[in-house]
Amino acid sequence: MTDIEYNLAQWQELKKDQIKFNKLMNEIFSWRHKGPDYTVLIEKFDLSVLDNNINFGDSHELFSIEDQKTENFSHDVYKKNFIQKATGNKQTEQYLQQRFDLRYVDAPIHEQSPGNYVAPHYDLYGHFMKNCPDYFNTNRLKRYWVCLTKWEIGQSFMLGRSAFTDWTPGDIIEFPWYMPHSTVNLSKSPRRFINVVGLAN
Repeated sequence: MTDIEYNLAQWQELKKDQIKFNKLMNEIFSWRHKGPDYTVLIEKFDLSVLDNNINFGDSHELFSIEDQKTENFSHDVYKKNFIQKATGNKQTEQYLQQRFDLRYVDAPIHEQSPGNYVAPHYDLYGHFMKNCPDYFNTNRLKRYWVCLTKWEIGQSFMLGRSAFTDWTPGDIIEFPWYMPHSTVNLSKSPRRFINVVGLAN
């Protein structure tokens, strides 16, 4: 069976081929995944560590180049589908490092506007890898999602065969690094969350 432990060099090589990468992730999720698709943590996130002056940068597209080439994604609704992203502050990253015993953490804030969604996908960890140390190993890779706004009807975070809804600000979920996921916001309000990627000590 496919090994699920990859070091930095192996991961960088693997993600060069999108088709091979997706096939491998499908195998890992279908055959090696055991237990829940996500876990809601009991202790909430301390919202006081956040910087109130959040400046969102340019939006980024939510569909792969391969998806965009298909007829299914030819409608304008997909071409205009974006998520806003803001860099997390040092205080938040230090809090997350201490809270989850992480040696390295990347924690950008994402905002999803009404009417937008992210198609189901596996993360390549491209942004994370740009500044990632050689210490990287998928066995140490940790994933968390921190809710910053109150849940509204029409908002959902899908992980594997499950869906997470009805959250409150400060709620945290943890999920495996290989978990396929997608998000949707069909409510009337923007939804914010912290997308946490880290390496365990």
